[in-house]
Amino acid sequence: MVDGPGNDPHLLLANVLALHAVLTRHMPGKPHYPKARRGHVLVHCRGGRSRSTTVLALYLHLHRPAQFPALADALAHIRQLRGLDDSYPLPPMIALAEAACALPHPDLAA
Repeated sequence: MVDGPGNDPHLLLANVLALHAVLTRHMPGKPHYPKARRGHVLVHCRGGRSRSTTVLALYLHLHRPAQFPALADALAHIRQLRGLDDSYPLPPMIALAEAACALPHPDLAA
């Protein structure tokens, strides 16, 4: 994701899909591969308030729709975890996430 204007809903969705791939990957047990456990990633951007919060919220909304039926539910959850007020993520990032929700995308809830 880029800082400021210039992001595209497809780019945001691509970040969500990349996060999903990392969280669900399986590393075969080969001696020359480092030991890895599924599901451990660090998601962070410079301030950790807008871009990464938006990616995580959109991921939760798409991956766990029963728990986070609306994007706003996932945003509230991430805000609480990160100690953010309602001013984050920034309004353009929320609009971007809403536009990304409207794009065709694979079913991440499966």
